[in-house]
Amino acid sequence: MSSIEKIDKNFAVSGEYPENTVFYDPKDAPFKIYGIYYDGKQYRRLPQEVADTVNDGVAELSRHTAGGRIRFVTNSPFVVLRAKVGNRYYSAKMAPMAVSGFDMYERVGEEDVFVKSFIPPCEPCEEYAGTIPFDGDKERLLTINFPNYNEVFELYVGVADGAAVKEAPEYKITKPIVYYGSSVTQGGSCTRPGNSYQGMISRALDADYINLGFSGSARAEKEIIEYIAGLDMSVFVYDYDHNAPDFAHLAATHSQMFHLFREKHPTTPVILTTKPKHVQNADDRLRHAHILANYEAFLHDDHDENVYFISGPDLLKLAYGEGTIDAIHPNDLGFYSMAQGFLPILKEIFAKQN
Repeated sequence: MSSIEKIDKNFAVSGEYPENTVFYDPKDAPFKIYGIYYDGKQYRRLPQEVADTVNDGVAELSRHTAGGRIRFVTNSPFVVLRAKVGNRYYSAKMAPMAVSGFDMYERVGEEDVFVKSFIPPCEPCEEYAGTIPFDGDKERLLTINFPNYNEVFELYVGVADGAAVKEAPEYKITKPIVYYGSSVTQGGSCTRPGNSYQGMISRALDADYINLGFSGSARAEKEIIEYIAGLDMSVFVYDYDHNAPDFAHLAATHSQMFHLFREKHPTTPVILTTKPKHVQNADDRLRHAHILANYEAFLHDDHDENVYFISGPDLLKLAYGEGTIDAIHPNDLGFYSMAQGFLPILKEIFAKQN
């Protein structure tokens, strides 16, 4: 059977780049990295010594770079990316672009517009390169999103020899929005990194964020609670429901995590939500009712004026039955629907803060 690349050249992936490319390490100025950090060996979302105390899933997934971004300004007529990543086989439910790819956005006026992706080969690989050309050499503010489900060990950004590379302006909302949750939070199963709902929200609000979504592994352990509570943030999105192994576990931990967070963040806005499913089963409804009851207790009994609630089914309202790949994990339309569900409350929160 012929490969599709032989039939349609638009599907071809090339690792070639111009000879006049000069490479930079984005850990160095003037590049800025958000949502992740480099530990001397690889980029990661939280320290390994913390992750190891939580659970095995978090110990591994904390090394995935979901939510990581590079921002910079350049007038180069092209940008090259060279990456050394983990040799991962792709899930049947996720596109290679989301697992191991990077994508790029350009600021145009007041919004960030998708440019193109740095696409990994179809077969698992440890290193690859890609080039994104531009029309002309005007100065551009660029954001490159890291992969959602892979490790990144080394990364280099290439521009034309002689092109300028400058520091990007800070986000309008400099304190990050912190998200905690499951595979949905980590970005499964959007088609590329920038299509996570957090990425869409970030672009809509010009806001920094940290993605602490851990597939199958968000269980509200004390260790992860303490780590999150130690972060400086503008808003905490508490998307804890999917990975509680049963209702009894959810009931024992959901309120507990909220109150432990409140000890360090007495006034930080917190958004509670439930599973983003357009059709709920009996267990889903039980969990939903419990989280809603907790919200009402926080709001009325604790007199907490900085807690908010969004129904999971409402997050998929725009997409409804077309919003997932398997009735669990959102597709790009589902993530867009989720972003639109969060935005009114986030805009309300930031309006109050200003």
